[in-house]
Amino acid sequence: MKSTKVASPFSKALALAEAAHHGQSRKGTNLPYILHPLAVASLVIEYGGDQEQAIAGLLHDAVEDGGQRYAGIIRDEFGARVLSLVEACTDGTRERKEQASEPAARKKDWEARKLGYINRLSQESPDALLVTACDKLHNVRSIIADVQAHGVGVFDRFTTGRDGTLWYYGAVCKVLLERRVPPAATLADEVSRLRELAGSPDEPLALAEALASQLDTEGKSQLTALLDGLDARIQRALAIAARSLSELSACQQTLIGLRLQSASHSR
Repeated sequence: MKSTKVASPFSKALALAEAAHHGQSRKGTNLPYILHPLAVASLVIEYGGDQEQAIAGLLHDAVEDGGQRYAGIIRDEFGARVLSLVEACTDGTRERKEQASEPAARKKDWEARKLGYINRLSQESPDALLVTACDKLHNVRSIIADVQAHGVGVFDRFTTGRDGTLWYYGAVCKVLLERRVPPAATLADEVSRLRELAGSPDEPLALAEALASQLDTEGKSQLTALLDGLDARIQRALAIAARSLSELSACQQTLIGLRLQSASHSR
C-alpha cells in the first residue's frame, strides 16, 4: 500500500509564493521574482527566526504583488500570526498600485505608502521587524550588485530614482536600528555602501528641498528649524570626532615612546 506524503508548511508556502509571483521578475532583470522571497526566508532563518517567520519571509510580498485575495489564503493555510507578519511587511496591495497609472500618480502613491510604512515600523512587533529587516537587507544587497554590474543608471528603474531610494532605505534602517533588530547593523553597513556606490554619501538638504516644495509656509519654517538643529548636531559630532582623533594621536605617541624606551632597555 503506497503511503501519501504530506507536504510541509514551508513547501506549501513556497508553492503559494510561486503562484503569487508567477511570471514576475525582479525589477530591471530577467531573474524570477521567487528568488527574492527565498533569499528573505533564508536570512530570517540565519538571524534566528522560527518556521512561521520564515514562511512569512516567503510570502511577504504575496499580497503586495499578487493581490488582496492572498491575505485570506495565507490566514486559512498558515494562521493569523503568519498573516500579521506578512501584513506588517506590506505597504500596499497590487490593486492599489494598479490604480496609479501615470508617473506623477505613481510617485505620489509611492511616497504616501512609504511614509505610512515607516511610521508603522515603530509600532510593529519584533517578530515582524525581523522579517522586514531581512527583506530590506536582501533588497539593498541586490541593488548594490546591480550598481556594481551596470552603474548608477539602475536607479532609473525605481519610481523616485536614486535620491528617493536612498532616503527610503536610510529611513527604514534608522527605525530598525532604534528597535535593535538583529540584522539592522548589517543593513546599516550595506546602506552606507550603497550610498558610496551611488555617489551620494548623504543628501539631507536635497531631500529637504524636495519635501519643502510640497509644504505650506508653516511647514517650511518647521523644516528649516529642523535642518538648523541637524546642522548643529553635525557640528557637535565633528567636534567630538576631532577631539577623539587628537586623543588617539596622543595615545599613539605615548605608545611609541614606551616601545622605544622598552627597546633601549633591552639592548
